[in-house]
Amino acid sequence: MESAVADEGRLRVRSRCLTLATVLLSVLLAGTSAALWGCGTETASTTSEPSPASSITASTAGSTESSFEETWAASLAALEGLGPTRVSIVETTQGRATGDEIPPEQSNFGPQTEEAEQLLDITSGRARLTVHTSDQMVRTTVVRGQERMSTISQPLTNSDLVSVSRYISLEAPEGLPLPLWAGNAVGPTEGYADLFAGDTSGAGRLPTDGKVERQPDGSLKLTWEHTAKGMTSAWALLLDSNHRPVRIEIAAEGTPEEGDLQGIHLEYSTTIEYQYEQVASFSDSDFSLDAPANAYREGVTYELSPERPWSERAEWGQYWLGEAVGDWKLTTAEYALHEDSPELGSGAEPRDEGVFLIYERPDKTSPNENIQMIVRQPEGRYFEDTRKFAEDRVASGDWQRQEMTLASQPATLYSGSLEGGADSHIDSIYVFLPDAFVNIQVWAPVDPLRVLEALSPIE
Repeated sequence: MESAVADEGRLRVRSRCLTLATVLLSVLLAGTSAALWGCGTETASTTSEPSPASSITASTAGSTESSFEETWAASLAALEGLGPTRVSIVETTQGRATGDEIPPEQSNFGPQTEEAEQLLDITSGRARLTVHTSDQMVRTTVVRGQERMSTISQPLTNSDLVSVSRYISLEAPEGLPLPLWAGNAVGPTEGYADLFAGDTSGAGRLPTDGKVERQPDGSLKLTWEHTAKGMTSAWALLLDSNHRPVRIEIAAEGTPEEGDLQGIHLEYSTTIEYQYEQVASFSDSDFSLDAPANAYREGVTYELSPERPWSERAEWGQYWLGEAVGDWKLTTAEYALHEDSPELGSGAEPRDEGVFLIYERPDKTSPNENIQMIVRQPEGRYFEDTRKFAEDRVASGDWQRQEMTLASQPATLYSGSLEGGADSHIDSIYVFLPDAFVNIQVWAPVDPLRVLEALSPIE
């Protein structure tokens, strides 16, 4: 039952991992290392040959008049100015992990490779990304205007398990319809533009020690270092003469001071190589995504406005914490509907639905540091199971149960903490109102009482 309460598949909660080298590699390839430091059937005709990804370390550097910030901004602008383009991407990771729980013969991991192909048709608001992972999974995402559809194909003994999900945005994305894939260099939902974990331009988060050097062939090499949470990493980014990224190199070493890899000494390297192929045009079939009839359909998610996260699909009372709780601003607002059997999914039953809100602050120190809020109808399996879970916690003396008035409504409140998740401590608040069930998880250094006081109906 606890997993049904604490493990919300729609929220951005990273999973806890095991310790052996193969699992360590999966943690790195899933983007956890980034947290430590901050196709169609018709063939399109080509108008130019692919540009090779040059070796960063092979050429001799020269001076350049461009600053690091100017060069980075020019690289982002170059990507947004691409015509119809096919990008081939290869990421390779290998290294060594040592610790008391890792047998010496299992300390080395890799090299393992992930390959991606990305189609970009920016002026038409279309994109397609297909990633072949090192564990033989295939992840495909297609964007057409406001709609994003994704499939994950996982090999089984006799067939493939395919899951399908859809996301409907309020507006079509500006710039690239899909971020340029950057693998292990960023988090699992991020792309190349997020290398410096800042806003669209990366301004304000750029490294103070960043250097730009012009190579003999006219390309530019950006280098910088970063140290955080026990890990030190050296980065190099090679841009071609058109400021497009052609190679990223990361060399990291250290012992993480927190998280799933805490206490394990890591040494590893990652390279990501890009090749670009301009095409005259793409066909509609290049951006079609057909799922097999027996695919597991996770459901559909609709983006809501953070200024007023009201959903016309929610047939229950709708509540929020306002646009902000102190420094914690509402950054994600979604209505999600699960479609298929819970036995293949993250715990939600068919037709399970809810409004999901996430509050974050710009200077958070962990990807999990946020306030999460889920608002559901006051009935159904999730409602009943959660109430039973809370009552059991009260009976054991771990949690408290109170009757009070909240948001001008009579409410039953359960409060306590959950331990041992992706972070060490979570303050949990369950509010049972006459017209809604509200689940608040405080993964942040915020007084839960202050969060509770902010609960109000959406007018």
